Amino acid sequence: MKVHCQKYLLLYPRCCKRLKQFCDQHITNFRQIHNASAGRNTSSFKFTKYGFPNSHWFHIKQKQLQSFQHNQLRCFSDVPCKFNDLISPANKQRAQKSMQLVKPVRNFPLKNDFKRAAILIPMCMVDGQLSLLLTLRSIHLKNHRREVSFPGGMMDRSDADLTVTALRETHEEIGLDPKLIDVWGTMHPLPNKAASREVTPVVGFCGEIDLNSLHINPNEVEKVFFTTIKDLCNPDNQRMTQSRAGNGYTLPVYLSSSRIWGLTAVIVHQFLTVLAPHLYNFKIKHQRSIQKIK
Repeated sequence: MKVHCQKYLLLYPRCCKRLKQFCDQHITNFRQIHNASAGRNTSSFKFTKYGFPNSHWFHIKQKQLQSFQHNQLRCFSDVPCKFNDLISPANKQRAQKSMQLVKPVRNFPLKNDFKRAAILIPMCMVDGQLSLLLTLRSIHLKNHRREVSFPGGMMDRSDADLTVTALRETHEEIGLDPKLIDVWGTMHPLPNKAASREVTPVVGFCGEIDLNSLHINPNEVEKVFFTTIKDLCNPDNQRMTQSRAGNGYTLPVYLSSSRIWGLTAVIVHQFLTVLAPHLYNFKIKHQRSIQKIK
């Protein structure tokens, strides 16, 4: 084993510290994968003085390691997910546990004077299909006019928490009664593009909704529409947009009922990863810019 580690030292002398940190950080993941695949307990395995695992660890397939974090969201249920079962009690329980596991797509520091906001992800049934309720922001608004978004807004001092904020703003914008919403929980907050706001998505199921029963506030919302979960999971409706500003970033875009992009698309992507991990397979791949060789 000493010879094996010395070989790595000769080949990658500058990577020893980073690899040691990687191994320490993911040791639990290594053990869980190996226990599941080999059916043995690895709690007694030791590391060498160079920080590399012993020979038992090298039998783990690289593909298993790459897919481990992606499969974390599926580990709460062995039952394959179907569109008709997305709001079942079993999938609801699994999704509630998975909400805190999904990693943010957009993760950068906020400004010191940032404000908190909350939006509601309203799931509802439309013609027997599970759908999301979305709004088109009014042209009278100062920011993001005529953009697709979820109902929501800024947190008030009188709000007990961000869930109350999301329900209150939804009622003010589209007249949806908070008593009709079954709140599943909250997801990790996300910063907006300007890093001036931290937006917390609140997931809720609203049952059957009739658009004629909603009371839309024209000063904030131009119209309300639905898009089915099935259409959002369809690869034909999935696109990506890329920015080269700074280090660059890539965001999802959806072309179902209306074009969904920006922070709303990021929230949709994270939510579908939680709600339907067996049905939603959209992977966002960032293509780095090619720099000229000097």
